[in-house]
Amino acid sequence: MRELWLARNTAVEMVEERGYSSTQKTLTYNDFMSKYPMAQSNPSCLNFIVSKTAAKSPLALDSTGNCTVSLAVHFTSEDKLSKKGLETLVNEYSSQNTTCVILITFNKLNPACKALLKTVKLNFQHFMIEELQFNVTKHILVPKHRIMAEKDENELLSRLKCSKSNLPTILTTDVVARFYGAEVGQVMEITRPSQTTGTALYYRVVRQPSLK
Repeated sequence: MRELWLARNTAVEMVEERGYSSTQKTLTYNDFMSKYPMAQSNPSCLNFIVSKTAAKSPLALDSTGNCTVSLAVHFTSEDKLSKKGLETLVNEYSSQNTTCVILITFNKLNPACKALLKTVKLNFQHFMIEELQFNVTKHILVPKHRIMAEKDENELLSRLKCSKSNLPTILTTDVVARFYGAEVGQVMEITRPSQTTGTALYYRVVRQPSLK
């Protein structure tokens, strides 16, 4: 139960850091046990969906005229997720117009599931429960990261008089990039301490790892 408690708290902090609004809150262990007494036998009781307003989206406008995107946090109840089980999840969340799914499992995905995720349009981001036992962005050695908006990217490239291809890179497999759900081509701004100026800004463009 303790692993599930920590993983849920980290997931809640993760979606908040990504800018999603939610009624979900981090809980003390006692409050977690009280609210989710069956979590060990039924982890799916921890599932939740959050949403946020997006500047650009292929989705339909909401009643206020804004574009909204939704993200689902899904704890699988299967000890080892099967391809059939994953197909069911894909169909379920696709029918709900969910933009992204953070899939949390106890074990690694099998080759069939990995292959399936490469073919679906829905953005699945997989984490094992052991990877979410603490919020990596709170570690003392991890500097502040943020994904830059397109407008900020353009201003940066104009100021530096360069293109994205000239920037250093950060891989999609980087633990912080995964935490923020960084996508290929996005630019991450990293704020590091500096002995001369107090803080210094660094920029990395997100890319896929090279194939071996």
